[in-house]
Amino acid sequence: MKKIAYIAVVALAVVACNKEEGVKIETLTVTPAEKTVFTDEELPVLSLSATPEDALDGVTVEWTSSDPELVTVSPKGEIALAVEDIEEEEKVVTITAKAGEKTATCKLTIKGQIARYEVLDFTADFGFKMLDRNIGAKSKEDAGYFYQWGKILPVASGNDTKVNEFYDKDWSPESKGFADWTVAENTPCPKGWSLPNDEQMKKVKAKLDIIGDWYYEMATDEDCAEAFAIVDKMALVECGQFKKESTTQKYLPTAKYFWTSYTFKDDADVSKVGTFEYNNFPTYSTKTGGSYDLAIPVRCVK
Repeated sequence: MKKIAYIAVVALAVVACNKEEGVKIETLTVTPAEKTVFTDEELPVLSLSATPEDALDGVTVEWTSSDPELVTVSPKGEIALAVEDIEEEEKVVTITAKAGEKTATCKLTIKGQIARYEVLDFTADFGFKMLDRNIGAKSKEDAGYFYQWGKILPVASGNDTKVNEFYDKDWSPESKGFADWTVAENTPCPKGWSLPNDEQMKKVKAKLDIIGDWYYEMATDEDCAEAFAIVDKMALVECGQFKKESTTQKYLPTAKYFWTSYTFKDDADVSKVGTFEYNNFPTYSTKTGGSYDLAIPVRCVK
């Protein structure tokens, strides 16, 4: 009888000890353990589990980020991107949860917008590099997004035959929400990239003007070989344009366009933006230019 009583007392003592110290955590797991996301995508919702199932009851969990300047984490394990984009193709951040003596991690691979594109090197020709497609294009054959200059939201995309609800026929630098696209950070370009400026486009024009001579039979194929090779490398796409007189049907649908950052006033003192156009032959338009109601693609350089 004394032996039985002794065992019972010991058992009660162990139970009491467990209630005071909590259930020992055997394993700790963060889900998902790995995730790859672009900077314009939603970050995952993290969950934490342990064995035994009730091992986390009443336990304080400490969450940390290996790079809080890129991804932050709250005391509840809620993660958020601290920047809009990154210049690198990707960065890796480790989110760590610590409970008691156990730790668990989630490996986040954050991809910059630049990772969606290939880079075309025109350093020897023009002194810059160019993305291999228009912003928003899913492939080199896709026209991508159509933008009104200074409006961050696209007003059409790809093979759309009309503009969407974001199009503003009265769009101008005085419009609400207008952003100055001469400033790289205001454009839809990936971080570190911008619209081509006037100096850069003049170099493009100097190299490609001979194609106009060829079109009017004042130059031979051999004369234009270098220029044609550059055009092929640029991978320009037929896109056409939308404007206030043509919002339900593309104007010049086989022409190839993109915006530049050059702004000016034409002979009638109307504010305009320089555009690149390839319709029969390439043109950098700085006399008539594009009005702000125009919607064409964006091609970025660095």
